[in-house]
Amino acid sequence: QLSFDLLAWGGYIFLSGGATNPLISLFLPLVAIGALVLSPSQAWLLALAAILIYSFLWYFYVPLHIADFQMAGTLHLFGMWLVFALSAVLVVGFILHLSGSIRRRDQELGAARERAIRDDWLISLGCQAAGAAHELGTPLATLNILADDLLDDGRLAPELATDIQAMKAEIQRCKATLGQLVARAGLATLLEDAPGLEV
Repeated sequence: QLSFDLLAWGGYIFLSGGATNPLISLFLPLVAIGALVLSPSQAWLLALAAILIYSFLWYFYVPLHIADFQMAGTLHLFGMWLVFALSAVLVVGFILHLSGSIRRRDQELGAARERAIRDDWLISLGCQAAGAAHELGTPLATLNILADDLLDDGRLAPELATDIQAMKAEIQRCKATLGQLVARAGLATLLEDAPGLEV
């Protein structure tokens, strides 16, 4: 598309005075656009093509015959002003677009960095919860087994049996709380590593 634009603009300049036409400087914004959107090799090829077309139009063109030299000077100055105005608009527009893209990319990178930090923190928290559940699961399972053994012992005094039943209820409550903690951390499978701990 840029090559076509360059050739079309070269044809217009060829028919309107060649290199003496101040609008020939509009080749430069096309080259600048190419440098922004094309690969390096394509951008250099476009720049080389613009230089060759400019050089060709230096010697080969259809001259404009303007009898009034004062009018010719005015038109030339107006053409220079027009080229400057168009170039300024294009440069500012592309720089603003480019800087906006960079700002949006930086914001997206910042948001992704914050998500990564939050995810790392959640994973660390989950690992700590799983570690705590594993560390506490084994003693609770041992206490539960000992309580069952005491209840199965026929020599146990009846008044102690009530206390042991209450102790077993508290053990079950602790195991349930640990199970909820690990489930919230998304690591419930690690409970299988804790012998005798059932959720």
